[in-house]
Amino acid sequence: MDNGVNRIRLRRIRDALSRYHSRYGEYPESLAKLAILGYTNIENIRSTSNQQYRYAPQEPKMNPAVSFKSYDLERIDFEPFAPSNIPKLEATSQVSEKPLKYAALIRLDPKKDPVRVNENQTIQGFFIAAVTHDGAIVTTPNRVLVLVVP
Repeated sequence: MDNGVNRIRLRRIRDALSRYHSRYGEYPESLAKLAILGYTNIENIRSTSNQQYRYAPQEPKMNPAVSFKSYDLERIDFEPFAPSNIPKLEATSQVSEKPLKYAALIRLDPKKDPVRVNENQTIQGFFIAAVTHDGAIVTTPNRVLVLVVP
């Protein structure tokens, strides 16, 4: 039961971080700031064992004109309520050297065999935007997924 409560609290923190980032264009220095500004309740920033979640905002720079912040938030294994139609990347393979191109094996249904896909291909509503040696970028009209080889 504690894991379920912790998953709900972490989801609330992620939502609060997303709302904060949408408004300010960066992530807050601490989870306490989210609670103080009313983005989440104070009990959501602590686990059921009353320990504050580990949170370390990071600010990598890609180039002088483009910057972004990300955050490291504790993960809890296996989310039972996650949608089952999220694609899973099984493997990638190189299909040509010049130009350098890759194909990917993506599993859309856990019970079915993976499907081989290339860049600029659509499969069951997912557009394969890019495939590299260690991952793939898959998009839908509502979201962008970055899949990495396990």
